[in-house]
Amino acid sequence: MHKYTTLLSKTTLFKVKNVIFVNKFLFLLLSLRMDMEKTLQQIKDMLGRSESCDVIAHCDYIIEKEDNGENKKYIAQLFYLRGNAYRQLGEWGKAMSSWLEASERDPESPAKQAYAHALEILDFYNHDLYNP
Repeated sequence: MHKYTTLLSKTTLFKVKNVIFVNKFLFLLLSLRMDMEKTLQQIKDMLGRSESCDVIAHCDYIIEKEDNGENKKYIAQLFYLRGNAYRQLGEWGKAMSSWLEASERDPESPAKQAYAHALEILDFYNHDLYNP
């Protein structure tokens, strides 16, 4: 009988741990939704510290979890910030793709202007440099 009691208590403990884990995960998701501005500010701070790879990882994670058709402006801001991180790394193609995605989701996003400026920068070249 003691053997079954121990097995039962281990199973119960396992279930309790799973419930706690699920509750923590749900709390995290709920806090992400409730603290969108705080999350965006933290990502902006990371971008200011030139932690570009971390910014990309955070944005990708949140976009994957939260992109369900709701909060289009929030997701657009994440794409914009991700584009800025790619720009810091010098990956212009990925930056422009992110900015384009952001401007499609939110036409009023600053990503539209960032995309236009990137085009100007990449289209510019010095004619005298090529024709001495």
